[in-house]
Amino acid sequence: MSKKNIISLALSIAKILEDYTETEIQSAVDLLNTYGKGADLLKYLSGKDNLSPIRHTPKKINHDINKIALSYSVRNIKNKDPEKFKTLSKLDLMLRNNEVLSSNEEFRRFGEAITKDFKIRKTRKDTISSLMNHLVKLPHDELISIVTNAIASNDVKESNDDYQLLANFIMKKEHNN
Repeated sequence: MSKKNIISLALSIAKILEDYTETEIQSAVDLLNTYGKGADLLKYLSGKDNLSPIRHTPKKINHDINKIALSYSVRNIKNKDPEKFKTLSKLDLMLRNNEVLSSNEEFRRFGEAITKDFKIRKTRKDTISSLMNHLVKLPHDELISIVTNAIASNDVKESNDDYQLLANFIMKKEHNN
């Protein structure tokens, strides 16, 4: 495969990942596993099979940092400290998409580890803004460590494999040393 083909394939995959949710992609893979990629799949999609054809509207997710709703304190540092803005905006987006700290209890513990006066607000959006108000005051090196720990704690939570938990623990310990 030529470098041009590899780049083209990578861009196509990136576009698919941007346009579709993980569930939609998995459904498509399941469909391919069931019907293959040839005549049976075309027969199914054309409706000539007993099952009805799939109707799909891609989910549009806006990953453009300039167009997403960021906390006020994060937007304020965009021009003053671009590196800190980049780090905080990624965390802000992950929190808003419920990718990390998905429960109030996780969020509360995380916030209290940063500042003792942290409180969960009425809405997740308000809680994120409150957290960002505290984080924006911290040095960038400390922010990177905090964001890494938030993501790592989510990775550990999602893993039920004891060996994976041990590996994550060792990697986290080596990263902090």
